[in-house]
Amino acid sequence: MKSALNDKATAFLRSIESSPIDPMTPLISRPTLIRKRECNMKCVIADVVETSFKFQSPVDITHVGLEWGDLVITLTSRGDMKGAIVKFSDTIGIRLLDEGDLLEFWPTCSSDKGWIFRISQNGWFDHEASRPGFMRDKNLGICEYFIASQNSCISILSGEAPSIEIFKI
Repeated sequence: MKSALNDKATAFLRSIESSPIDPMTPLISRPTLIRKRECNMKCVIADVVETSFKFQSPVDITHVGLEWGDLVITLTSRGDMKGAIVKFSDTIGIRLLDEGDLLEFWPTCSSDKGWIFRISQNGWFDHEASRPGFMRDKNLGICEYFIASQNSCISILSGEAPSIEIFKI
């Protein structure tokens, strides 16, 4: 096990040394730059889901839960003194990740454009659909939604559009 890890680390360090990245780039940034360049990643194609309120300040996901079969996500913005409760009643899957691991979503799904998006191409659904064991199909009415926040991001696969309720804090 240690040998395999050492081999991977050695290969990674060699790729950094032979990389045309500016040597002044901080080491912590290099893996992301290398990965982005090597995988030739496709950016997502998405539309903003229109809501009755657009947050002006950073938003945080403060609650994610299943309540009576519904996926319920609560977001709050202290700067706006408002929050949102987003409910999905026909949830097929959810994924929560740090935004740093979702580079293909930026800048399409950045906070200056909105906070909830409907992904039409190159998102999590398409990634899962490329696996032989994934049996769902977009033709069955499954949509991918993406909620961007300051502390993490959630991808949702659902058969129905969400209901969104805005509230004051």
